[in-house]
Amino acid sequence: MSISRRLWLVTLATLLLLGTVVAALLGAIRESDSTAQARHLAYRRIDEIQAVLSDVKDAETAQRGYVLSGRDLYLKPFQAADRALPGEVERLRAGSAADPELRDDVDRLSEIVSLKVAELHQVIATRRDEGFAAALKIVETDRGEALMEQARAVVSQIRGRLNVEVEQRDHAMRLAYARLLAILIVGSLLIAGASVVTNIWVVASIRRQQEAFLSGVRRVAGGDLSGDISAVGGGEFDRLAGAFNGMVADLRAERLRRESAEKSLARSNTALKSQADGLTRKNHAAEMLSRLAARLTACEDEAEVAEVIGDLAPLIVRSGAGALYTRGGPDEALRKVAEWSEPASAPAEIEPSDCWGVRDGRPHVVHWTDSEAACRHIDPAAGCACRCLPIVAQDQTVGLLYLEERDMALALPLDDVSVLAESIGTTIGNLRLRDNLKDLSIRDALTGLFNRRHMQETLSLELPRAARTGGPLSLVLLDLDNFKKFNDTFGHDAGDMVLRALGSAITRNLRQGDVAFRYGGEEFMVVLPQTGATQGAAVAERVRAAVEALRLDYGGRRLAGFSASLGVATFPECGDTAETLVLAADRALYASKASGKNRVTMADEAPREAAEGRADALRQA
Repeated sequence: MSISRRLWLVTLATLLLLGTVVAALLGAIRESDSTAQARHLAYRRIDEIQAVLSDVKDAETAQRGYVLSGRDLYLKPFQAADRALPGEVERLRAGSAADPELRDDVDRLSEIVSLKVAELHQVIATRRDEGFAAALKIVETDRGEALMEQARAVVSQIRGRLNVEVEQRDHAMRLAYARLLAILIVGSLLIAGASVVTNIWVVASIRRQQEAFLSGVRRVAGGDLSGDISAVGGGEFDRLAGAFNGMVADLRAERLRRESAEKSLARSNTALKSQADGLTRKNHAAEMLSRLAARLTACEDEAEVAEVIGDLAPLIVRSGAGALYTRGGPDEALRKVAEWSEPASAPAEIEPSDCWGVRDGRPHVVHWTDSEAACRHIDPAAGCACRCLPIVAQDQTVGLLYLEERDMALALPLDDVSVLAESIGTTIGNLRLRDNLKDLSIRDALTGLFNRRHMQETLSLELPRAARTGGPLSLVLLDLDNFKKFNDTFGHDAGDMVLRALGSAITRNLRQGDVAFRYGGEEFMVVLPQTGATQGAAVAERVRAAVEALRLDYGGRRLAGFSASLGVATFPECGDTAETLVLAADRALYASKASGKNRVTMADEAPREAAEGRADALRQA
C-alpha cells in the first residue's frame, strides 16, 4: 500500500473518531442541562417553602406586636403576609402536582397555615374587641405555638426530601460532568495518538544515521559526558565519531579533576559556615531570651504572656513551629493559648495523660518514627522531632511548651529551650500569685462570693457606665428568713453550711455578667448590669425559688424549709447613686419581710416609711 493511500486512510479514521467524540459530547451536555434544570426546580421549591414559613413567622410577630401595643401600625406585616400566603401555598401545590408524597406534605402544610392564620385572626379580633387580657388568654393556650411547631416540622420534612433530591441531582450532574471530561480526555488522547502515529511513521523514513550522530552531539553539548556517540554507518563517519569520542574522553577527565577540587573546597566552606552559624544562633538566642525576659516581666496578665510568646517565640525557636499551653489546676486539661508557624500536632486541648512531658515533669522528645513511646497528641505524620517541655511554677506544672523541630540544624540546645520554659513558668507563677492575693482581698472567705468592699467598687464603675450609655441597672438585696432562729437551733457550723449553699444557689441562677456579693451576715446582694425592672424581678424570683428548693444534710438530719425575702431596685428610676439605690432595695426587702417573707418586692411597690422600721424588723425576724 502506498504512503499516500495510508495517509488518506489515517485521515478518514481521524475524522470518524472526531465525529464520534463530538456526538458523545453533545449527549453528555444535554444530560447535564436536564439535570441542572431539575436541580434548580428543587431549589426553587425549597425557597417557596421557606417563604411560606417566613411569612407565617412575620404574621405571628406582627400579631404579638399588636396584642402588646394595640396599635394598628403593627398589623401591616400581618396583612401583607395574609395576602401573600394563599398565592404562595397555591404555587407550592402547582409545583408538587407530579410528586404524590410532596403534594400530600404541601396539603398538610396548607391546612396548618390556614389554621395558624385563623388563630392569628382570632387573637387580633379578640384584642380589638375585648382587650389585652382576653387576647392573652388565647395566646396562653399555646395552640398557636403548637401550630407553628407543626408547620416547622412539615417544612423540615419537605426540605429534607427536597435536599435528598438536590443531592441526587448533584450526584447526577457530577457523573455527567465526569463523563463529559472523560469523553474530552479520551477523545483528545485518541486524536492525538492518531497524529503521533502518523508523525512517527513519517519520521521513521528519515535518515537515521544523521539523527543518531546529532543526538550524540546534543547530549554532549548539554553537559552529559557519561557515554560515547554510537558509530553508525561506516568509513569517514566512523572516524568522525572516533575523533569526537576522544575529545569527550579528555573533557570527562578534566571534569573529574575539577569536581574533586570543588568538593574539597566545599567541605572546608561547610565546616567554617557551620561554626559561624552556630555562634550566630547562640548569640541570637541569648539576645532574644534576654529580650523575652524583659517583655515577660512587664506583662500584666497571662493573656499578655501568651501574646508575647506568640510574637517572640518564632524569633527564638526558628527550627520549626510550636505552641504554648496553660492550665488552671493539676487535674485540668492543658489549653492552647498561643502558637506560631502552624504546628501540625497542636490541638486546642491536651489531656495530662496524653503527654509524657506533663506526666514525668521532665522534657520529652518524640520522633515521628516512634510508635509505642510517642505522646498520643502528636501526629506521626508531622514528619519531625517534637519536644514537650513542662512549664513549672511553684513546684506545679502549670503549662506545656510544645516544639516541632522541622530543621534540626537550627534546633536550639536543650539548655536554651529550658531557659525559655523557666522564664514562662516564673512569669505565670508570679501573675497567679498576684491574682490569688488580689482575689483574697475582694472575696468573702466563707461563701466565695465577692465582699462588700468589692461591691462598692463595682457600683462605682457600673453606675457611671449605665449613666453614660442610658441603659438600666438593677440591684437585688436578699435576706435569709429566720436565720437567727436556725443558728440558735442547729449551731453556727450548720449556719455556715447554709450560707455556703445559699451563695452557690445564687451563683447558679445568675446570668453571665451578673455579680453576687455577701452584703453582711445572712444578707446578699446581686448587681445586674443592663437589666431593667422586669428582668431584675425575674432573676430575683429565680433566686428565691432556688433558695426555697434547698435541701441540705447535716448531722444525719435533712434540713429544708429555707426561704428568703428579696428587694429589687432599678437605676435610674429608684435612685441615681449607690446610696439611694441600696436604700431603695433595702426598703423593698423590708416590705417583703413585712408582707409575710419568702417573696420578691420591687422598690417602687414598697412604702418609703418601711425603711424606718428596718432594724427592728430584722431583729424580730
